[in-house]
Order: sequence, then structure tokens, then C-alpha cells
Amino acid sequence: MRMPLLAILALMTTGGRGEAQISVAAAWSTGTTRVRVIAHRNLDRDVAKVRQLMAAFESGINPPGLPRGLLDGVRVTISLAEEFDDIVEGSAHPASALIILPITSITKWQQRQVMRVVRHEVAHLAMARVVEITSVPYWFREGYAEWAAVGLSCEAELQIRLDRLARPHDPPTLARPAERVQSRLSYAYFAAFFSHLDRVGGAVKDGSLLRAVGGRGVERGVAAVFQKSIETLEAEWQSDLALRFRDIPDGFSCQ
Repeated sequence: MRMPLLAILALMTTGGRGEAQISVAAAWSTGTTRVRVIAHRNLDRDVAKVRQLMAAFESGINPPGLPRGLLDGVRVTISLAEEFDDIVEGSAHPASALIILPITSITKWQQRQVMRVVRHEVAHLAMARVVEITSVPYWFREGYAEWAAVGLSCEAELQIRLDRLARPHDPPTLARPAERVQSRLSYAYFAAFFSHLDRVGGAVKDGSLLRAVGGRGVERGVAAVFQKSIETLEAEWQSDLALRFRDIPDGFSCQ
């Protein structure tokens, strides 16, 4: 059940001394999942942005490759907070079903970026109900979440193609795909690896990879599904990148 946005939007208030107060900007239900958006700033002029958040959450509540309904009965909080140094575009905290998004940035994002970031963080919440997050490497949890959000987006593909042109003899690795591991380029490579895994066997989208990793861990789970080690799959992916992304075709565009 979903309530009309205008019926649930609440404006932030200020305290007696003019201090900004954190308040609930919106609250709704998607099936049995309850969601609330709390803001550190007045959002009375950003009703459209809250609508985008709602649409993004609802479209990503059942990430591909995971059982449906993992967030049923969960109360999720989306906090629109001031910028934090340790947040790139957002962060997820599965233990408390909390997603933090930087409010200064999100009010400037286009709908496509809102969709990608929110779906990415929702995928983290859902994956944590199947996989022990602290036991999987960075490339796995971020790669799955980015792939689940948008697959390999056109923008990510363009970043990879430009990087391959600049560094044709320096192949990316899962441990260090770019100069900064926590960067848009690294996330693009992580998503490309998951896209590659799904393309060669469909094992990501059909759920077999996440089930195996949840029960056996990453190394044994990947080996059980693909009958290959992570190192072998990584080498095959690097060769695939060198062939498929070595240039920018004429007319390539991300309109």
C-alpha cells in the first residue's frame, strides 16, 4: 500500500533558537516494507526529489539474483544528511536498515543518478540478508550492488573504454581496478565483472551465485558455480575487456 505523497510530506521545523531539526520528510509502505525519509533540511521545495526517491526504492526493492521479499516486514530509513567525508554517493547500514544519502548532492542529481544510487544501496540491504557482508571482499559487495542497480550503464562503459585507451597495457584487477578503489571508475569495473559473469553463464541473475556464496563463501561459492577459480575468471574478464572495450566506436553516445 502506498499513500499519496502530498498526504505524507511533512515540512522541517525549527527550534525556538532557530536550530534546524531533523524531521520525517516522507513515509510510505511498499508491500510490507515500511520506508521513511528523514531530512536535515527543509524539503518543501523538493517534493519532486522525494518522489524520485520513492520511485527508485520501489523499483529496486527486489534486486536481481536474490530471492524476492527479503525486505518484507523491514522498516527502512533513508537519511538525507549533510555531506560526510567517508561517503562517496551514499552508504548502507544493513544492521539498522539505514541508507544515508548526501542531501546537498542528491538535490542536484538527475533522476537517472538518483535511481542508480538508491537501487545500489537497497541491494546492499537485501544482499546482507543472504550473505555475511563482512566476509566478502570489497569488489564483490560493491560489484553486485552496482550491477544490481543498473547493470553496466552506458556511462560506466564509457569510463572503461576511456581508461582502456589510456592504459591498454595495464589491465585492471579486482583488488585494484583503478588508482582509487573507492571511485566511479572502480565501481564501473566491478559492475563490468559481474556483467561478464552473468553473460557467460547467467549465474548472477538466476540467483545461483548469491546462493552459493551465501552458503560457502566467495571463493568456494564461485568455484562451485563456474567450475573455475576467481583468478581464472578474472583473467578471462581482463581478456574480454581488452577485446570489447579497446576503443570508442563512432557514434557512441550516452544520451
